[in-house]
Amino acid sequence: MLRKSIHYITALAFLSVLAMVYHVLVLAWLRPPDVERVALAPAREFKVGDTLADLFPEGAWQREKCKRLQTADGMLLFQNWEQSSPDQWKLWPMTVVIGRGAQNSNNASPVVIESNEGAEIKFTGSLDVMSGGAPPIQRGRMIGVVQISRPNPTTPSQSLFIRTANVGIDNQKIWTTETIQMNLGKAKMVGRDMTIHLATNTSAPMSPGGKTAVLDRMELIYLEEFRMPLENGGLWPAAGQSSPTVTTSPAPAPAPESMLSSVPTAPSLQGAPSLQGDHAAEVQLQCNGRMEYDFAIDQLMLRDSVSLIHQIAGAKTDRFDCDTIELTFRDPSNKSIPRENALDWLHRIKATGAPLAARLPNLDLEIFAGQIDMQATKGLVRADGIQGIEVHRGGIHARLESIVYQYDPASPDKLGAIDARGIGIVTMDDPNLPIRRAQWSEGFKLQPLGPMTKDSFASEVGFWIDGNVKTTLVDGGEFQADTVEGVLKPDPRQDPSQPSQKLIPDRVAALGDVHLDTATLQADTDQLRLFFVDPDPSSMAMIEGNHDEEKGSIRQLVKQPESGTSTVPVAVARSRPTVQGHAITAKLLLSDAGVHAQDLSVVGAVKLTHTVQLGGQPMQAKLTGEQLRLIDGGGEDVLQLGSGVDSPARFELGDGYFVGPLIQIRPSDNIIWINEAGEFRIPSQALPSSLANATAGSGSEDNGVLTNRSSTTNNDTATKLTWTKPPLCRWQGEMVFDGKTATLTDGVEIDASLVNGTEPWDVHVAADRMEILLHDGVQVRDLKTMKTATVQRIDLLQTESRPLMIQAVQRAGDGLTESKHVLHAEKLTLVPADGGKVYGAGPGWYRCWSRGEAGNLKLGSAANADVDRSKLTGIHLIFHDTMQGDLLHKTLDFMRGVRVGVRDVASWDDVFDAQSMDALSAGQTTLDCDHLRFGISPEAIHLPSIAGLGTPWETEASGGVVFRTRNERGLLECSATRAAYSAAKDQFTMHGAPNRPALFRQQLPDGQAGPEGAVKTMTLKLKTMEVENLQLERLNIAAPPGAVRPQ
Repeated sequence: MLRKSIHYITALAFLSVLAMVYHVLVLAWLRPPDVERVALAPAREFKVGDTLADLFPEGAWQREKCKRLQTADGMLLFQNWEQSSPDQWKLWPMTVVIGRGAQNSNNASPVVIESNEGAEIKFTGSLDVMSGGAPPIQRGRMIGVVQISRPNPTTPSQSLFIRTANVGIDNQKIWTTETIQMNLGKAKMVGRDMTIHLATNTSAPMSPGGKTAVLDRMELIYLEEFRMPLENGGLWPAAGQSSPTVTTSPAPAPAPESMLSSVPTAPSLQGAPSLQGDHAAEVQLQCNGRMEYDFAIDQLMLRDSVSLIHQIAGAKTDRFDCDTIELTFRDPSNKSIPRENALDWLHRIKATGAPLAARLPNLDLEIFAGQIDMQATKGLVRADGIQGIEVHRGGIHARLESIVYQYDPASPDKLGAIDARGIGIVTMDDPNLPIRRAQWSEGFKLQPLGPMTKDSFASEVGFWIDGNVKTTLVDGGEFQADTVEGVLKPDPRQDPSQPSQKLIPDRVAALGDVHLDTATLQADTDQLRLFFVDPDPSSMAMIEGNHDEEKGSIRQLVKQPESGTSTVPVAVARSRPTVQGHAITAKLLLSDAGVHAQDLSVVGAVKLTHTVQLGGQPMQAKLTGEQLRLIDGGGEDVLQLGSGVDSPARFELGDGYFVGPLIQIRPSDNIIWINEAGEFRIPSQALPSSLANATAGSGSEDNGVLTNRSSTTNNDTATKLTWTKPPLCRWQGEMVFDGKTATLTDGVEIDASLVNGTEPWDVHVAADRMEILLHDGVQVRDLKTMKTATVQRIDLLQTESRPLMIQAVQRAGDGLTESKHVLHAEKLTLVPADGGKVYGAGPGWYRCWSRGEAGNLKLGSAANADVDRSKLTGIHLIFHDTMQGDLLHKTLDFMRGVRVGVRDVASWDDVFDAQSMDALSAGQTTLDCDHLRFGISPEAIHLPSIAGLGTPWETEASGGVVFRTRNERGLLECSATRAAYSAAKDQFTMHGAPNRPALFRQQLPDGQAGPEGAVKTMTLKLKTMEVENLQLERLNIAAPPGAVRPQ
């Protein structure tokens, strides 16, 4: 320590000595030269040059005497100054120009901050007010009223003006907590607590178009009012002018401590019109949270309960509410971009909410979603949400998982592509639409297939629906499929000049488990393809002419709601066609009357069922096969049903049916055609229930023994028919029906089973050709004519290879055969009129087998129930001319060359020839005549039929009658003009002519001659050969004792 003190004192002494030497020796020689004194020049005054002249009006103090300090970011203009410290100054009045500094001297839109009361500014270094330059501003506070502006040199009316007070400023931002009023053009915004961030070197490259940026972003903590007038009307037309006049809510009053109340309005902001004034519409923006505007990317962001309100004078208010919204503008200062509508100013809009809601009554539209992202420059709109989205447009309500809309940015008014991925449900309350509800599980897409125009649909529009598609129709019907796709086209019937254009279907395809269930049709298929055509005058006339057709017609496939009726479906019992097949293709005619099938094609496992009215009774019609084709309209109406390997063409009507390789129905030509071998069964509903169902009161001629029966009504003579097996007809050629005649060719067979009263019968008919002729004919397309159709006659024809045969077998209740009848003729005609007539052309024959002995000649008569039923009797009748039968009166007539033979037979198939019965054995009988009639005994007509017992019958012969019979009493031979036999009485009667008596001769069992003679009339019992009555003309009793004697 002592050493240090010694060193210090020593150094001090040495330095002091040197200083004294310098002062004495050197200083005396250092004298400045004498200089002439002159006056100092006054301080230089600054005048603003051309670089700032465009920012201030003529006469402003900024263009007069003022101080200017230039910084790297801008300029400071002021008139007075006061220094508080080397780097802190108070300047007044003061203007800050940001963007016209040393580095940004060419910016056309600088930021100008003005304060008449000046500002307190702290610089980053010492300030020399005389130097003309200044260090960067570290921070500052502008006192009193402050106006911030950003002029627009190309469009002065779109310049930015902000009026506030007490603004803070530094080298990165400008801020204030006071109320601010901002005007951009005619848009007005009022809020509090604003911060404007200035552009830095790092953010400048982000500015659009590579231009120099001054402002980076603006933040407004509290937004109180935002209004933007729309001089050219609303963003879209108003829905109507009947709504109450739109009123605007007043701006909130400024806070008492706010200094804006004393701020005069700038001349450029005075007289801003409101909605009630010059403007037809305006947009208002409300927000409970922060609002930010990024000048670098021209993006506006709002937070917390954002509302966008669109008001049109005299119309309802459109409103958009969300939690957050981001609006990115499309370079609003670029005048080279054409702007024809509001979307031309936007680049992107993104809004979120829980959910966000757009209620736009002027567009009749409501949207609810979790997020909406609209990219205007790309023509893309996306909407989705955790809970999906909801869209309400008119009477259409949709719940979707998400939706994407892609459109042409150059023509946003034209229809674009809609893609709704995921689950969707759409309900429709419009009574003019055929669909009430539609839903799917995978997605929906709609896209124009060609160029579109702004005011109308100029091309077709395609749509695709995937995933378990289900729709509910307006009539209560349903439609289901795995996938539905189709094409819509502009309605050609609509005037293109109308503002609202209508789309109608052009073609639709449904794939996978397709099910259609409407009020007029039910269909099930794997593929359904529909093609829609426009009506022409001829088809429209056809449709209008069918307004009175039955409700069960299969032509009208979709029922349209009638005017004045409720659209709520009412569940009622109804008959409708049912169509099934692997693939269904249809060409449909669209008209105001509904949807009509013009061409329907079903392929693969075809099944079509429908209920029709026949004879006043409903009857189920069913078509099955491999291919079905229905053509309706254009003068070529065809229904064609084709066969497959395992599915022949089959047309069922009730319990009847048609089967063939190809069934073709041509309503326009009135033809039904089956091209090859087939069969049909007559429906039991169309069969007669009695033998007297044709005409009532038809008389019959009295003839011979049968003339004593009285004429009776149909109800009295009717015998109930129960068809246990309706007639089944088969043919080997073809079947053609032309509305008047049905023709079956190349081998025809008919089988039927019925119960006549209590008697079961099996009938079999075989012929080469059958023709069925109707009285007045029918129209195949009109079921009403089929109800009144009556058969005029049925013709059966034969050929050598296919003879005409009719067989009828009577059975007992236990199924045993009681009798068998077989008829053969060259031609057979059945006339249903007058109770039913049968006409046959000879030569022909008739055979009959019945239980009982031939000697009784009663053929199972009810008068003798104790006959030996183990015995069988056969009858063979031959005729050469004609045969006639009366089904009502149960008579049968044979003409010319008639011969009848009766004998015992061994079995039901045992046959004999009556022509060869010359020598008779016991129990055999023959009869020859020109006319023979069989009929039921008159007294048996009204008696009940007893099962197991035959029906009493009678026969009458006339014209050269020769009768022979042999039994245990011998052989009896008779010749007469007329003869009759009653099976019930076992009574034989013969008559002679006035000049030609009847002859008889008996041969005894031992072969000796018995009595013979001539009589006018004689009645006897054949079994005992006892004579009951006679008118004798001659008698020769040459017979031995024991011969028959007259009684």
